[in-house]
Amino acid sequence: MIAALLLILIFVSGLLGSVWLSLSQPRNLRKVVDGNGAPTPPAYFRPLGWTLLAVSFGLCVLRDGGGFAFLLLPLVFTLSACLVAWMLAFYPSALRFLVSSSTSS
Repeated sequence: MIAALLLILIFVSGLLGSVWLSLSQPRNLRKVVDGNGAPTPPAYFRPLGWTLLAVSFGLCVLRDGGGFAFLLLPLVFTLSACLVAWMLAFYPSALRFLVSSSTSS
């Protein structure tokens, strides 16, 4: 049960880290907030993304040890990056709840 919960936390933190890293780019942020201007992403988006990816790595090591973590982590990063790219391409409004209204101007 703990292993399954850790696996879910690994994928959620990897996905959220990928989302924050993608939203740190002005073009992706503009697509999410539907702004005509170029909103500047807040400074905390990129460090938050990297921190969540590091948390995902730490949870992988905690769950499976170092050997299998280096096999599981590329899978997590690939799936999360593909899911974020799909969401940005087809349904960017799904990510709007992560962006505060202060970045839309």
